[in-house]
This record gives sequence, structure tokens and C-alpha cells, in this order.
Amino acid sequence: MHKKFFVLVVAIALVTVGMGFGQGVSDSQTFNLRVTVQKYIEVNPLYKTMSPHITMPGHADDVTVDGGTWDQRYAYLHAYANCPFSISFEGHNDAGDLLPILARHETPVGNGWDRLQTRIHFRYSINIGGSADNEVHEINFKSDPNGANTGKWDNKTVTFNNTPHNGEVLMRWNFGAALPHKTPYWVSRKSWKLSADAGEYTCTVVVTYTAL
Repeated sequence: MHKKFFVLVVAIALVTVGMGFGQGVSDSQTFNLRVTVQKYIEVNPLYKTMSPHITMPGHADDVTVDGGTWDQRYAYLHAYANCPFSISFEGHNDAGDLLPILARHETPVGNGWDRLQTRIHFRYSINIGGSADNEVHEINFKSDPNGANTGKWDNKTVTFNNTPHNGEVLMRWNFGAALPHKTPYWVSRKSWKLSADAGEYTCTVVVTYTAL
């Protein structure tokens, strides 16, 4: 009897201990899901390469760029971005100027490169329409008169600290050109740099968009 009673007590104790270490009638588990959207920026394929062309008269009483010939364009869906970004500008021409100055070599041999006074303006905006994160930046380039191979950028690099919440980067831009000197000029003789030969003048602007 004592042995049977002892075995029964041990068995009951083991069952009780086993039940004490159990988890109960229910339990829970939590899944904290996370997805990271990568930064992305892309220029609208319609605007990857833009080649505007204007025709200007071969005479000028006003030799400032403001009195020259202008072309203006809009690109409302110019680029897409889902994060802050920067825009940087570089320019060059076939004359070897590291600036976007409209230039043309005199032919058939000539004295060198004729240059037009060149002005370029860009205006970028995001979150338009009264958003608290609206942001606008402008970039300007203007070359010097008299056929010079010099000029100045204003804001060569700009940074958008806000994200375009609809993804849209809007751009408005224009460029203008003027003859290097009043033409014709009857007061005194001019150097060849002060007279722009007829023909096509070209330069290139490269714009780089970088996600931040």
C-alpha cells in the first residue's frame, strides 16, 4: 500500500509540474512589416535631348541680350523624383570654351571663332499649388559681350531639400542670343570678333539630376 501510494503521489506531482510549465489556452505573435522604397529620379524620355533652334537677324541696334532673340519653353512633367535631389549644370561648345556660349568657326579659314552673347535661364519647381513643401530654384547663365569667351553662372548647382510628393519636377526654361556688337557700325572700324558671320552657332548644356 505504501509503495502504491508513493507512486501515485509522484505521478500526480509530475502531472502538476508539467501543467505548470505550459503556455495556457492562448498566445499571440506580432509581425512588424517593413518595406523600403528606394530613391529614384528620371528625366522624362520626351525631354532627354532638347534641340531648340531660333533664327535671328544679322543686324542689331541693341547689342544687349535683352534686345536679342529669345526662345521659351515649358516642360510641366519634366522629371520624376521620389526624394530630395540636386541639379547641376555644365556647358561647353566646339570652340573649347567650358561654358555654354553660342559659337561658330569662321569659314573657310577665317580668324577663329565668332561668338554670340548667350543667356540661358532655367526655373524648376516642385509641390506647386500651395503645398507647405513648395520649392523653387532658378539657374542663370550669361556670357559677356563683344565676342568674349567668358561668362558667369548664377546657381550652377541647386538642391531641393523637399520631396516632390506627386513625383513631378516642373521646368520652365528659355535662352537668348544677341550679336556681339551693334551692327552695322559706321563710327569706326571693328575687329572680326565684333561681327558675327552668318551661319549656325551652337553650344551644349548638360544637366545632371542626383537623388539625395
